[in-house]
Amino acid sequence: MTTYARARLYLGMSTVGLWVLLAIGWLFTLPVMPDSVSQADVSLAVSTLILGYILISMPFDLLGGYVLPKKFGRSDVPLITYLGTWSRGVLVHGLILASVAVAMLWSVINIGAFWGPVLIAGIGMSIQALGQTTLAKLIAAFNTSKSLYAHERLWACEDPGFTGGIAMRSGESILPQHWRGVFVPEELSLVRKRREQLRDSSARVISRYQGMAFNLMGVALTAWALIAMDITPMTVGPLPYLLSWASVSSLWAFLGLITLPVPSQKGSLYADRVWKGEDPQTIRHIVETLDGLQDEEPTRTKVVQEIFHPIPNVETRMNTLTTEQNNMPQGSYHLARHTIYFSWSTLSLMSRAVHCNAGRPHLWVFLPTDG
Repeated sequence: MTTYARARLYLGMSTVGLWVLLAIGWLFTLPVMPDSVSQADVSLAVSTLILGYILISMPFDLLGGYVLPKKFGRSDVPLITYLGTWSRGVLVHGLILASVAVAMLWSVINIGAFWGPVLIAGIGMSIQALGQTTLAKLIAAFNTSKSLYAHERLWACEDPGFTGGIAMRSGESILPQHWRGVFVPEELSLVRKRREQLRDSSARVISRYQGMAFNLMGVALTAWALIAMDITPMTVGPLPYLLSWASVSSLWAFLGLITLPVPSQKGSLYADRVWKGEDPQTIRHIVETLDGLQDEEPTRTKVVQEIFHPIPNVETRMNTLTTEQNNMPQGSYHLARHTIYFSWSTLSLMSRAVHCNAGRPHLWVFLPTDG
């Protein structure tokens, strides 16, 4: 019998796989594109890219955000309510991608085919980091309230998989409101202890810049590749250029999806060290509850874990906590999902296609974390 975790994994594999095939297919068919494609003006080019992206993503979004959660008893949100949430999310996200596309075209023409996109991506990612909480609230509806604890704010939403996280600019801990109903006070204090350690750690900041650097490297390689193939807005037209850019950028993002989970897992296990010495049963309940709110898959094969899941499974986390960790590498905390978020500014089409957030606007900015 297929579990919720495996159903989501198959969905993510299908969505990502489709974008990979479409990207490769476009690059191969570019030389034989009809003249009508190359003659499209900027407004038509941008709207075609964004509307095509939304329409192709729609069935996968509905599966990931409504059908699967409903089927596996993860959500009882009415379809009309979900469609309202989804519409708001794709509209705001689409407008952001459209802005990136317009800025990218302008920069290539006015700054240069290489440095223009690099500059735009750098500015875009900086805005994403500084405006993370604002973007999250624009994408999806959150009811926020003050907490009795310093550096913490409570966010409520309809998606039980929302984990919040540590805001990039302020360092404020975004704690899901519903956690107060699933964890007892002692467990919440241990969650807060781990987040305080992360907030004060350089690992959190370093991994953010690593995510930016990975995406900037992809932008540089994409620009170089298109220049080498003589693909610019002036030579092929705005629409073929944007489609080519999004294709190469998405392929780079795909490379990140399959290579960055391992260093991210090491970062999670390193962060777990703050729980060493605490009651193992209490920690196990915290970790199992977090896993239950997301995929509910406490054990996984090595291949599935290393390629598809940047958060270690329950048994790996518990086994690591009971062993000596003095020489454990720091890893790169939350790197894989920082990279996914920042890929908005590279015009990648992978940022909301992965198994953890497909069709779930509440998780597009603050992707699921480990505690």
